Amino acid sequence: MDPAPGIADTLAELRQGPGGEHLVGLRHLVQGEADPVWLARPDVRRELRAVGAAGLCYDLLVLPRQLPCAIETVRALPEQPFVLDHLAKPPVARGESEPWAARLRELTREPNVFCKLSGLVTEALRLLPALPPARPSGDVHGLRARGGLTVGLSWRRGLLTGAELRAARDTTVDLYLPERHGRPVLTDHEGRPVASVAVPGDARRFRVRLSAGGRYRLAYPDPGPDVGH
Repeated sequence: MDPAPGIADTLAELRQGPGGEHLVGLRHLVQGEADPVWLARPDVRRELRAVGAAGLCYDLLVLPRQLPCAIETVRALPEQPFVLDHLAKPPVARGESEPWAARLRELTREPNVFCKLSGLVTEALRLLPALPPARPSGDVHGLRARGGLTVGLSWRRGLLTGAELRAARDTTVDLYLPERHGRPVLTDHEGRPVASVAVPGDARRFRVRLSAGGRYRLAYPDPGPDVGH
């Protein structure tokens, strides 16, 4: 997205063109801007308001050093939905978590912000293998995902061990089987197993149907005491 007059007309033309019905948002490579407060420029804010008026989401592709301005921008435009791409590319491979983690917590408290986890694998040289020197075990809660899901994750020795899922509406989810022994088990809030089916063409994924208002627990095999040593 380049700040320029007439973005509302441009968005209208895009929506009327081939495939325009699939347009749901815009993204600019803010990470490449030399100005650390590029998002605060009046012309940029004006264009962001036009994006929101068109009912579109705006993806924040920023680096950790740009998070303070991103936080200010999100608060200045409370009606505009934002998606933080790749969690702002945290420097976990270098064993660093602050001030990125504190700024991420501050940003995600805003109700108009969602987080995209994709890209962490390539940007952080595979996130989970990079965790042992930085944070080998831990958990995170309150991640919001597509399909009306709220997700919590737990890991030990750099391997995912469990997840909590809450469904705001009826939805179908594909879950991934890790490359280690044992199959993860999905249960509802009363501990009853939830039925699953294999995803055609992908032996490492299975599909489950979640009900609106449901709470679920996904338990992966324990990595054991010797994993990662």
